[in-house]
Amino acid sequence: MRIAAFALLCGVLLALAFPPWSLWPLAWIVPGLLYALLAESKPKPAAGWGYVFGVALYFLGAQWVRALAVPLWLLLPLFPCPVFALYGLVNGLILPRLPKQSRPVAFALLWALFEWLRGLGTYAAPWFSLASVHAHPTALPLLQCVSFLGTPGMAFLVALTSALLAEGIRQRQKRFALALLIPTTLVLLPRPTPTRLSFLHLALIQPGRADAQATNDYLALSRKAALRHPDVIVWPEGAATELDTTRLSALARELKTPLLVGFYKDHKDGADNRPQNLGILFNGEGHEIGHYTKQRLAPFGEVYPFQHWLRGIYAAFGIRHDSFQHGERPGVLRLPSGQRIGVGICFESAFPWVASKNTQAGAQLLIFLTSDQAFGQSAALPQHRDLAIVRAIENRRPVVQVAPTGITTLIAADGRSVAALAPGERGILFVHAILPP
Repeated sequence: MRIAAFALLCGVLLALAFPPWSLWPLAWIVPGLLYALLAESKPKPAAGWGYVFGVALYFLGAQWVRALAVPLWLLLPLFPCPVFALYGLVNGLILPRLPKQSRPVAFALLWALFEWLRGLGTYAAPWFSLASVHAHPTALPLLQCVSFLGTPGMAFLVALTSALLAEGIRQRQKRFALALLIPTTLVLLPRPTPTRLSFLHLALIQPGRADAQATNDYLALSRKAALRHPDVIVWPEGAATELDTTRLSALARELKTPLLVGFYKDHKDGADNRPQNLGILFNGEGHEIGHYTKQRLAPFGEVYPFQHWLRGIYAAFGIRHDSFQHGERPGVLRLPSGQRIGVGICFESAFPWVASKNTQAGAQLLIFLTSDQAFGQSAALPQHRDLAIVRAIENRRPVVQVAPTGITTLIAADGRSVAALAPGERGILFVHAILPP
């Protein structure tokens, strides 16, 4: 019972490393505590302790899910948490069979592997990575390494450092303190300095609300924004759904300004009746010049498990449509001014491959249209923003995130927050994004 309580404590401590608490140094301590628990464990109890660790992490760290639906929060032990049980099981199978000096390396490799595995599958929930915890302003020097190591690589180094220190304490050998050279080296790594920069002037619209009157705010704020002649006006995810594409085209023509909007498209009259979550780009003449269909759909928000058998239950929560149709192409769109933007939508900022494919396809700026109003002003907002910070550094691209009620922000390519509107604030965020060639 004491060991289970210790595993529970480890999960709680790691949750405290993330917003709203943001005690990020705990991320360099907790893996070592878990290592000490699993290093000599047998497989079956190790699986149980890994599961308890995962339940504590998600129940506390993702308690904002309750704002969406308490039953969904209660389902967390059934979806992301079993991966932690498997992690404990594999550690229990491998670590006791290895020499003590090799165990920290194996533990850290498995940590990185299972972080990667948590991002796979239809119902993946890759929250709480050891990289995203370093999106805090004071931890950004450490986070720069994801630009060449990726998030699994950084997770490996953090878990390795922590496990080496834990093993040093177990063996009472000071030489393991050399592991502290890992974070020291990460801080001292030089940051690349891009040349031949260009600029993009954006007007980001945040109405501060997501009710039936929000459309009027989008229209009024966009007309006001157009007076400053930005290169593009950007609306959040789903913001233009109350307007059809004909009215959006007329609006862009009225504004004489390119317009990027989030739009939920219904296909009730087509052969495929699944809805789509889109980002649509209009030029200043009102012509649609490109669109992006969301590729990575949110579990329970856009893709519904066992929907064929559970339609009545979903209907009780107001879900009467089929799961969304996913896109298959990167979201790179070319603005009339010539710059290339890479569009992602909401939950996709949690998946490195969405942003990296856009970057590989030539995107100079990454834009995430999101809609977090269902979570109020909970920790979901800064946690979601932190994922965008990681994507910025990974790809060495500035990132824009636009949301109806926040957080609307511009993030520089080195992860610094350049400008932002507060959650719930109504306004226009005018920003100049510094673009690579």
